[in-house]
Parts: sequence; C-alpha cells; structure tokens
Amino acid sequence: MGQRENWLLADYAGKLARKLVAFKIISKQPISYRLGDTVAAYTLKKFNMKPDFSKLKISIEDVHLITQLENTKTKKQPHKPSVNSD
Repeated sequence: MGQRENWLLADYAGKLARKLVAFKIISKQPISYRLGDTVAAYTLKKFNMKPDFSKLKISIEDVHLITQLENTKTKKQPHKPSVNSD
C-alpha cells in the first residue's frame, strides 16, 4: 500500500495488533488470519489514508473490537514521590 517507510504508521499498527492478539488470547477468542488485514485497514483509515479495501479481508467483528479497545483508557499507576531523608 506504499507505506513501508512510514514508521509512525508501523508503530501504531504494531501496538494495536499486539493489544488485539493479547486480548484475544486472554479471552480465549480465535485469532483469524484476517486480523492483520483488519489492523492495516483500520490504521490507514485512522491516519486519513485511502486503503484499497477490495484487496483486504476485513473482519467486521474485529473492527468493532478495535473500536472498543481504542475507546478504553488504561489506568496508570499514580507516581509516588520519593522521600529524601536529608
């Protein structure tokens, strides 16, 4: 799709794919070969690019899962200040 040198796009897609695969493994859902195409299409669309959807095998269920995971914020542990004994 002409985006091999776009490292920002690759980083985003890689993180998204790892998040999806981890979620599917933990929730014991099957991981389809379509997941890669779905992640690619979702990422290209998110970055306002025009993917050729006819070449991709997209899973609508995975698109919905991506949307849900993208809208879920993770809780970060609060930073604990160090105490100086001076």
